Amino acid sequence: MTGQQVFQRKRSAGTILLSSVILGLAYPMVADNPEDWSARLNGLLIGFFGGIAIIFFELYVFFLPRRIYSFTFILISKILTYTLTFIFLIVLIISLTRSTQKNMSLIAYFKDAAFRHFLMEEDFHIIALYTLLAVIVVITTRQFSRKMGPGELFNFIIGKYHKPKREHRIFLTIDLQNSTGIAENLGELKYHEFLKRYFYDLTYSIAANQGQIYRYVGDQIMISWLLSVGLKNNHALQCFFNAQEFMIAHENFYVQHFGIAPKFRGVLDMGEVLTAEIGLDKQQTVFYGDVMHRMPAIEKICKDKQQDILLSEYLAAPLRQRRDTQFDFCTTLHDETTGTIQLLTAKPVAGTY
Repeated sequence: MTGQQVFQRKRSAGTILLSSVILGLAYPMVADNPEDWSARLNGLLIGFFGGIAIIFFELYVFFLPRRIYSFTFILISKILTYTLTFIFLIVLIISLTRSTQKNMSLIAYFKDAAFRHFLMEEDFHIIALYTLLAVIVVITTRQFSRKMGPGELFNFIIGKYHKPKREHRIFLTIDLQNSTGIAENLGELKYHEFLKRYFYDLTYSIAANQGQIYRYVGDQIMISWLLSVGLKNNHALQCFFNAQEFMIAHENFYVQHFGIAPKFRGVLDMGEVLTAEIGLDKQQTVFYGDVMHRMPAIEKICKDKQQDILLSEYLAAPLRQRRDTQFDFCTTLHDETTGTIQLLTAKPVAGTY
């Protein structure tokens, strides 16, 4: 795992923990006595330990399992898992607090009538309902956001691109090599399974480098970054090499299941685009600009020259100027077709990983 991927995991963990603590601190609002200090302490502890549990499930159980499950199965599994986890923590932490106040052991409190009174007569059912509703709202929103792509749901809600906006963006296309041959060898159904797994695994590196998936076209995936995000920590360029490294590490899985390990090539470019929403029943964000027309020309040259990755001079220039760039631009090619694009081969400097 690269340093950037570790950072991204820590960032996700921090967001989850903060959100859980905030929801936990809201617990006294549904308690019988919101001014009770013990209710506040319970809420803080429930939120903290609940956040730790969610971090474990999100980063180590539900994150990129080897088998791909349906959206509904994952949604229901998460809701049940997190609801039961929080209810367990609520019962345990409140019981610990009250047994301490009564100078009783935890086992003794569980046998005491006060515990049964808490479950049957007090606000336990309200707390459990609050937990269930909070988990449903948070998990459903998160899953739909992931389904649409990072930030897309929020952008649609606030209408960010309802009116077209001009932005400077970086684009990366990743093309599967020898896709026709792979499709012929595997057949339609097996090839679909192969592509599904392939795109699924690419998502790991895209998410780790804060990329936004723009679209899938056959065996090609196009990723986008706002210029500032893509240049920061070389996210756009790093994404390709992280994906390459990930696939190499999982070659045995592909060979075992499909008889072939995927290899791909990448093309990077940047430029000003007009970003806008189109459609009604199926809305999506689209980009218009010269960079969208240059990409196919670069892709063709990348394939003809049998390069792993090529990027335009439009992107290479600002990358070379950055002090934190850890890549060596080693070959210069001139595109005679357009006369405007200078292409560079890039590779990570030794010791980057």
